[in-house]
Amino acid sequence: MSIVIGPLEIAALGLVLFIWTAVAIWMILRASRTGAAARRSSDGEGLSRLTRLMKHSPAQPMLVHAEGQLEARGSMAEMFALPALPRTLADLSSKVAAQTLATSDHAGTDVHALEEHVRETGSTGKPFAIRMRLAADGRVLALSGHPADARIAARGAVVVWVADVTQEEARLAALREEARLAHADCDVLANVIDIAPWPLWLRDAQGQLELVNQAYASAVGAASAHEAVRQSAELAPAPAGLVGSLPGAAADVERVVQSARSGEPRTYRVMDWPVGDGRLAGYAESTDQAEQVTQRFHAFRQAQQSLLDHLPSGVAQFSAERVLILANATMHRMFHLSDLPHEQVSFDRLLDRMRDAGRLPEARDFPQWRRERNGWFEATEVQHDQWMLADGTQLHIIAQPMPDGGLTLIVQDLTEQLRISSARDTLLRVRSATLDNLFEALTVLAPDGRLQFWNRRFGAQWNLGERFLAAKPHVDALLTAMRPQLQEAASAELIGTLLEAAILRREHGEMQVTMRDGRTLSLAAVPLPDGNGLLTTLDVTDSQRAEAALIRRNQALLDTDAQKTRFLAGIGDELRRPVHAIMQSAAALQDGSQAPHEVANAMRGTAHLLSDQIDTLLAMAGQGSEPVAEPDVDMEIMPLMVRLVHERAAQIEAAGLTLNLRGDRSAGMVTGKPDRLALAIGAIIDAAIADTSRGGKIDIGLTRRRGKCYVDVRHRAAGQANTDPDDRDAGEREAARQQAMMGLPQAREIIEAHGGTFEMLDSDAAVTARIVLH
Repeated sequence: MSIVIGPLEIAALGLVLFIWTAVAIWMILRASRTGAAARRSSDGEGLSRLTRLMKHSPAQPMLVHAEGQLEARGSMAEMFALPALPRTLADLSSKVAAQTLATSDHAGTDVHALEEHVRETGSTGKPFAIRMRLAADGRVLALSGHPADARIAARGAVVVWVADVTQEEARLAALREEARLAHADCDVLANVIDIAPWPLWLRDAQGQLELVNQAYASAVGAASAHEAVRQSAELAPAPAGLVGSLPGAAADVERVVQSARSGEPRTYRVMDWPVGDGRLAGYAESTDQAEQVTQRFHAFRQAQQSLLDHLPSGVAQFSAERVLILANATMHRMFHLSDLPHEQVSFDRLLDRMRDAGRLPEARDFPQWRRERNGWFEATEVQHDQWMLADGTQLHIIAQPMPDGGLTLIVQDLTEQLRISSARDTLLRVRSATLDNLFEALTVLAPDGRLQFWNRRFGAQWNLGERFLAAKPHVDALLTAMRPQLQEAASAELIGTLLEAAILRREHGEMQVTMRDGRTLSLAAVPLPDGNGLLTTLDVTDSQRAEAALIRRNQALLDTDAQKTRFLAGIGDELRRPVHAIMQSAAALQDGSQAPHEVANAMRGTAHLLSDQIDTLLAMAGQGSEPVAEPDVDMEIMPLMVRLVHERAAQIEAAGLTLNLRGDRSAGMVTGKPDRLALAIGAIIDAAIADTSRGGKIDIGLTRRRGKCYVDVRHRAAGQANTDPDDRDAGEREAARQQAMMGLPQAREIIEAHGGTFEMLDSDAAVTARIVLH
């Protein structure tokens, strides 16, 4: 069957198709509009959520266009510590650079470097990540950039994410410092382990050697620690029960192993213990050395005990627990401790046993006495004690506290020593009394020439003070002190030769000397067995006088004539000086060169001087040919000088002078005749007073150097001082000065007769009269 379609049907069908097509298109368009609205609604909601997330995100994006324009949120300016974000990256660089950006510790950069990174990323697409530290507030910013999506910006734009990582940077710096310190500690620990004297090792979880020190390598005969690990050279294999165990899971293992890998057999005490991660640590200690030390210690203690047993002093040692650990044989014998029990004996119990044996001093309160002796253990210094026992035994106790809290007692028996000392003192007193009452003078000199012993008659015979002898002077000083007593000074050198022969050459010698006071002494030098020399002095004056009585009578006239000649020769010059001065004054009066009153004053002063010399002459004539009869004595020079200055106080004040006396008793002693020395020194002071201008100053200084006393009288001479030419008393002062100056020769003779020296020292500043006495 066939169907025939006409034109009307075709037109109706076409209309239906058109209507259906229009409806479909309308429905499609409506659906499209509905989908777009839905999508717009969904995109808006997502964008809102994304905006809220970006607001609270720690990193903020910044879009940098290819031309350098910046696009970012307003909060981005706060990230760079700016009030507002610049429009371009170049402006950002200039403004931030004006704040002096600092370089970060690990990735140094600045804003100008950021421009280069952005430019490189925009052209090559290579992302970057940098950090910078702002100098304004010290914050650290992390910046990472990558090319922007083409849908966001044109080609060449870069998105830079900026995050504030200041806290993370601080934590990272702290971690770096901790890591550095940990590495340093590990290096130090590794060095300590490597130089440790004991073999040390570390095993892995399978029990294989992982780390050893140099001592381990030496113990197994390896060239180095690394070589020992590489060869797996075992000193003591790991215990099977500990391999792979955790700390605390198994007990530490201690064992003793024998090893001969280093060439000689050795015994080690080995210790292994787990240290974590299944690893095992261990060390080995050689017991051979400890055994040797123990043996040496026992040998030392035996030798010490043997040595202490031979000491004459008792020795006892106590431990920190106050228990007796050692007592030598002398200690046992002194305190009757032969039956001392072998068990430990305390200090208190030992004192009780000594008390029961009667070997302690009597004490009213024995418990208190014992507590005081217990205090020796806590003392910080050596303690000394004296024990007087009932049988007369004298014990000296030395208590030495030990650093470990123990105590060492040393007991010395001084009984025999004190008895010998007492007998010696008695013998010395008897000997001294015997020698002091001998008719002869005795003195003993040591090989070094110093005085060792003398009797009383020696000091009296030679006029030597006890203080001088007590200083035990050398033979040179002794001869110097004896020289003024001798009639001939050369005799002192002969005595020195005699002593030298006895002390050094061990030869006997004898001689005779004559003293200034007329005595004749017979000297004998004898070498003693102990190396000293003995000098005996015997006064043989009476015997010689008896023998020479007839000779003296025959020579009486000759001696008198000789004395007169010596006297006249000595006094002639002294008498001629004032006569010559009177003659000069008379000549000056005759030719009128001086005023009459000046001449009269000069003549009057000279007449006084001549009168004084005549009085001295008469006094000397009345005393005989020897004007000085008083003996030499030891005297302090300072009191003598004070007396001489006080005697002239009125004269010094009348002359308008100032006198300073400097010195003290350290000037010491001088030997001589007090009146004669006072006369000589007084004459020198008078000369200084007369030779000093009015208003001047006189300085007197006393010093002692090298065993000699120096007296310096210093003044400015009248010729050097400013004087008034119209002074009418100038002549009288000149006469007084000349008279005072005439006493200086006599002063020189007196000082030289005492073995001293006198000299005048002139300088531009002053005149100094120096006196040196012994």
